[in-house]
Amino acid sequence: MQTPSSNPVSSKPRGLSYQQAAERLSISAVTLRRWRAVGRFKVRVYSPTLVRIPIEEIERLEAEALV
Repeated sequence: MQTPSSNPVSSKPRGLSYQQAAERLSISAVTLRRWRAVGRFKVRVYSPTLVRIPIEEIERLEAEALV
């Protein structure tokens, strides 16, 4: 009989929500949505209502000083 793993893989989506990313970048969530629409960064879509911006993309935006 197998026992559950002590470190199960988290099903929680990785990355930041639009609101969390906006706060980190000191811009509005609306601006982030506009930037996504023109392809300025990539997102991960988990469902129609669950979209996350990968931390790597946030860090890239910070490094490029796009904000």
